[in-house]
Amino acid sequence: MTHFREGRLGWPLLFDLRSPSSGGGLKRQAHKEPTVSTRGMRKGALMESSWVLWSMTAFAVVVLYEMTRGGALLLNNLREEPKIGAASDHDWPDPPPDITVIMPAKDEEDYIERSVRSVLASDYPHFDVIVMDDRSTDRTPEIIRDLAREDSRVTVASVDRLPEGWTGKTHALYQAVKSTSSSILLFIDADTVVSPDTISRSLGFFLDRDLGMLSLVPGFMERGFIENAIHPHLALGMAFFYPLTDVNDQNKKTAFATGQFLMITRKAYEEVGTWKSFRNEITEDIALSRAVKDVGQRLMVLRAKGLALTKRFGTIAELLGFWKRTYYGGFNKSPAKMIHLTANFVSLSLLSVFMIYSAALWAMGKGDLPSAILFFVSFLAMLALVIPFGIYLQEECGNWAYSLTSPVALPVCAWVVINTLVTVLRDKGIRWRGSTYK
Repeated sequence: MTHFREGRLGWPLLFDLRSPSSGGGLKRQAHKEPTVSTRGMRKGALMESSWVLWSMTAFAVVVLYEMTRGGALLLNNLREEPKIGAASDHDWPDPPPDITVIMPAKDEEDYIERSVRSVLASDYPHFDVIVMDDRSTDRTPEIIRDLAREDSRVTVASVDRLPEGWTGKTHALYQAVKSTSSSILLFIDADTVVSPDTISRSLGFFLDRDLGMLSLVPGFMERGFIENAIHPHLALGMAFFYPLTDVNDQNKKTAFATGQFLMITRKAYEEVGTWKSFRNEITEDIALSRAVKDVGQRLMVLRAKGLALTKRFGTIAELLGFWKRTYYGGFNKSPAKMIHLTANFVSLSLLSVFMIYSAALWAMGKGDLPSAILFFVSFLAMLALVIPFGIYLQEECGNWAYSLTSPVALPVCAWVVINTLVTVLRDKGIRWRGSTYK
């Protein structure tokens, strides 16, 4: 008869299979105390586990330091960034300058009417609008022709073919400028809307500061998870290399701009060589900003804070396409900058993993001193990231609560920058709106 005996933890002990001649049947293995070798192996495993946890903790300490320093710098920059005052705060020349608003449009039937009407509702009286249809295949041409019939300030032009060596947008802008003599040019994207006082307030700031170029970084018409949780992290990734305090410092070469709202004097536009000088640039707005500073013209970039709003991202794939193009062109295809940016986002993603892992150890009853310290340090580092990020979201008219989703959003950001890094290293160009650019 086979006998069962309880082991130390209350579970039946293992059995061995023995031949009938040696006693027959299944019999229990005798309980054996751990040997010196077994105890050594367990001790070695524990030491190895502790070493891994301490290594994670050291990594988290470095991230905590960088996040504390970076967060303080971000908050200081937000305080120091100049703001656009009310239109009544500015001294206007007599007569006020004429402005031509130029809006390139390709397949923008969902937004073009709203964008044009927002410009036409401006309280600044001295402007006209040129809408440039860039080979649209949807209802865009029909919509803008109706707007032109309705308001004489609107002129419609079209591009039938794209010459070799040009991007569609730069060619459309170049052609539009040739048909106006205004002293100030304002380029606005067809998916961007402005408030009635945007042009007057921006122009007042522009003239008071004697600028050659002014760009506003727009907010979003609507904000969801992508616009609140993911896009702002990627924007801060760009700001790491192009902080607005440096961009707005005329003694530094750092330059940046966004094409959704870009005001420039005709003099500065001609000094940099017109759009023809940037005809094959995939990030033509950033290239133009560099040239403006290079020729000695004053450049400033401000957060729009509701003065200009653009459409939200429809999908993660659309977000990837936007930032892939922006990083690719904005960093001049620099592998060093992309590797640096990738390391930043991967490090922050690992911080999230370490915090969750150390918390899980305690939840499973396997916690010890190293895991407790790891959780404490990684949690502090995450707080050092989340708190400034929440304040930044508020400044961007977003919802601060989305800062709490950073442990989920950061790995998505890491995926975006890794994807761009691979594209840069492969050096085969980037696909954007049906064309490949190198």
